Amino acid sequence: MEQWRRRKQGVFRRYRIADAAAVIIILAVCSRLLGFVREAVIAAYFGAGALTDAYQVALLVPAMLFTVFGGQALGTVFIPVFTGLLVQEERERALRLAGGLLILVFMVLLAASLAGIIFAPALVKLVAPGFSETTAGMAVCFSRFLLAGLIFFGVSGFLSALLNAYGHFTVPAAAGIFLNLSIITFICLSGVRWGIAGLIAGTVAGYLVQVVVQIPPLISRGFRFYPVLDFKESSLRQVGRLMWPVMAIGAVTQVGPVVTRVLASSMPPGSITALNYADRVLQLPLGLFMAAFLTASYPALSAQTSLCDLPGLKKFITDWLGLLFFLTVPAVAALVILRVSLIEMLFQRGAFDAAATRITAEALLGYAPGLPFLAAGRFLARVFYALQDSLTPMLIGVVVIVLNVVLSVVMVRFLALGGLALAASLSAAVSMLVLFTVLSGRIGPLGGFALLGRCLKMALAGVPAWAVMAGAVSWFGFGYGLAERLVSLALAAGTGVAVYFLVCRWLGLPEVSLVFSRCGDFLARR
Repeated sequence: MEQWRRRKQGVFRRYRIADAAAVIIILAVCSRLLGFVREAVIAAYFGAGALTDAYQVALLVPAMLFTVFGGQALGTVFIPVFTGLLVQEERERALRLAGGLLILVFMVLLAASLAGIIFAPALVKLVAPGFSETTAGMAVCFSRFLLAGLIFFGVSGFLSALLNAYGHFTVPAAAGIFLNLSIITFICLSGVRWGIAGLIAGTVAGYLVQVVVQIPPLISRGFRFYPVLDFKESSLRQVGRLMWPVMAIGAVTQVGPVVTRVLASSMPPGSITALNYADRVLQLPLGLFMAAFLTASYPALSAQTSLCDLPGLKKFITDWLGLLFFLTVPAVAALVILRVSLIEMLFQRGAFDAAATRITAEALLGYAPGLPFLAAGRFLARVFYALQDSLTPMLIGVVVIVLNVVLSVVMVRFLALGGLALAASLSAAVSMLVLFTVLSGRIGPLGGFALLGRCLKMALAGVPAWAVMAGAVSWFGFGYGLAERLVSLALAAGTGVAVYFLVCRWLGLPEVSLVFSRCGDFLARR
């Protein structure tokens, strides 16, 4: 018993979630800021039209193949199995598992790349049937070049999962920085001479750089590559059993984006690009509050399930759900109130005009309400994966995707581009609620009514924050200079967030003290 307790304590010392999350947040901020610089450069050079629509569809083709062939699923199911082997002190088996999977990733993605290059016209037709012949031809050409980088993209993702399993989050979190720098550099150096080709070359080069920068930290942590693919290995078979439901849900979840782009491809040129830019803005708070904490907490969550600590697991889940909702509610208010000014500041320059800002803001208005549910839903799905149950999220995902398709087809008739975004938000809310209900039935009550009460208080606190932000927009005003706009937006958002925190504290929400205590602990350790 004492040995078990020491092992448990040792596992959690390895995963100092608050520290890891803080590091990831800092790097995520840098990556997101560079991402906005990247999108601003793309918008300034190429605007929002048929050319950028073709590029966005071309990006979707390799991403779709990557998901269908299990690239996204592999990292998700690999971490619990690999971490379990480390907890059981079976390092040799863990390294052989990682080496075999790395070989498998390379072989599968090589085959997927070749197949995608051959069938690119059919894939583009599937994703964007409303494209003109010229735009479709550009999308086919772009997708073939981007498919050449699919192997780098997949290997990079697996190396990130491997480093996270070792408890190292810094370099994987910084990988996006290298990708953004590569794209920005290529566009700025060759944008006039090469045009869109510079953007594509920078994207592929960025995928390669992401692989290279992750190799040194792996070696420094004692990782050794074993080029052995043994299908008789029980841990490899375990990963395979867990993967197919996650692969299936990954394939099914591609239906939503595909349907969205199918419908948007029949709208005026620039509609697909507007959806992409709105999603980029949404990804800033999502990346900060969901990706950072989820990436940092997942190895610890996997270790906790391996140690069968059910009471600790339930408290872990409810604490993190409350924290995710607490942090995302003011972000929703800021995105809704400040959406036009935010998009003007980020993108409206060069070829990106006021009309492009208008349709992008319309899409963002539909996406914003789904932010808390999207973050919480992804967290709950990871809980199922940590429990080594990937079938349940798959089945729920199938139902939700069908709902998303139906809502998209119906709502696009009444709300146009905004209807497509709002359909995604409503689907995210349904998905999160179903996942929470099923998980409560699986591991026992999670205090759903208590959590709902706290969330309602958060929503109530968001109302005065919303009003204060709206008033601040009128009070501070927005000038035409970048610095002037940035200061005005920061003042408006900061004032609203301050009011939100004060009201939440007055309502007695424990998340306020939790946030300040975690920040204080982190600063004290520095």
